[in-house]
Amino acid sequence: MTNVDNSLHVSIIIPCFNQQVLLSRALKSCLRQTHQALEIIVVDDGSAQPIYYPQDLGPVDSRVSIVRQSNAGVASARNLGIAKATGRFIKFLDADDELLPNCISQQVNILNNLPNHLCFCGYRLQKGQHYTEGVPKFDSLLQGIIMGNVAPLHAGLYHTEIVRKVGGFDTSTKSLAALEDYDFHWKLALADIKAVTLHDIAVIYHKQPQGRSTNMQHHFTAYIRILLHHLTTLVAQNTLTEALKVTVIHSLAELAMQSDRYEECYSQFHTMVSAFLLSPVSLRAQRLGLTISQRLSTACSDDEARWWQLLATLCPTMTLSTELTTPAYAFRCDTTPFASQQFDAPVLAQALHLLQQKTAVWLWGKGVWCRYWLHLLHTSNIAVAGIIDSQAQPDEHYLGYVCSPAQNVQLKPTEGLVICSRDSYLHLRQHCIERGWAANLVDYIAGL
Repeated sequence: MTNVDNSLHVSIIIPCFNQQVLLSRALKSCLRQTHQALEIIVVDDGSAQPIYYPQDLGPVDSRVSIVRQSNAGVASARNLGIAKATGRFIKFLDADDELLPNCISQQVNILNNLPNHLCFCGYRLQKGQHYTEGVPKFDSLLQGIIMGNVAPLHAGLYHTEIVRKVGGFDTSTKSLAALEDYDFHWKLALADIKAVTLHDIAVIYHKQPQGRSTNMQHHFTAYIRILLHHLTTLVAQNTLTEALKVTVIHSLAELAMQSDRYEECYSQFHTMVSAFLLSPVSLRAQRLGLTISQRLSTACSDDEARWWQLLATLCPTMTLSTELTTPAYAFRCDTTPFASQQFDAPVLAQALHLLQQKTAVWLWGKGVWCRYWLHLLHTSNIAVAGIIDSQAQPDEHYLGYVCSPAQNVQLKPTEGLVICSRDSYLHLRQHCIERGWAANLVDYIAGL
């Protein structure tokens, strides 16, 4: 190696549990970095067969070390890597993900003279041969983390000193072996760490079919618990601004809708609700209140109605005032309407017209989209036959309707079918066709 600046030394920490077959790809992406001042610490988290340096990478690179611990989870494995790190900066990388060649060089150049910052980069989310890309965008790290996890962990580059100062990763039951990165970013935000963004795509996040991130119920349980835990800390710090209050209420509204966990959100938030009372003269707060009141009027269950009623108590009513709108250049993620799908009126009207010709309608999928469709069908006096869900249990009911797995459902030729999913729409549509339900299916995919 030549021209290596050891003052810019970076420690890459790779936890690995029974992922020997994937490790080669991750390590190869590290060894191909244009930034040479590296150490790569692979932490074997008690794999059934000890992890070793992949033979296909050739002679062992002296920058790579492998340490082993008894199985204690990914958070504990990362913490062991943090303890052993000698670099000025830390890059976390899971064994099934990748860094693009200029990733660390570009992020180090940005972070070098910013001692109280972390640096995120753009990322590619890949599943098989298909991918999408994104760049983290937010006003501040705190505002962004309230709205959700801002980026995959390996999209960040962190000062080692700061990582150690906030205590690394949580290993308690709070994060429930999920979303440790979300909890970690919360700790950085509460410590007033700033964030800057490299707008280039510099890492690849491979979504595995059976990865931890695919278990959405487990994900939502951890998400709610972590968010409400740190909101308690935020309230105790007595630093809530009006803008942050609006962001919190907007985020909680989204979370309850997406998770379909209204009762759980209510039980954990109502004890601190008085800290989030909004200003009566804020137009953002008034618009939020109007949106919440509309949700309250369309609630499909008692727990949903109680949730919207709780949020409505925090918001002022609309008043006559000079019209003000947020400038486009100041667009915020918490000024968008709840939930990311926008109903396209002409296309929706056509779908409802087709459904009115059916004797009854099946809805495939639970959650926020199902609730939307139930309200639309009720309003249009269209009968609901039942709910289809791949994970339905025997004799399960959802919002008062029979809920069954697809293999237990026999659609009549006169019945309709609507897919209530955004991310899995095309996948479920293919299942419908394979089951011979193409004639029953009424497509509504606007906004996907």
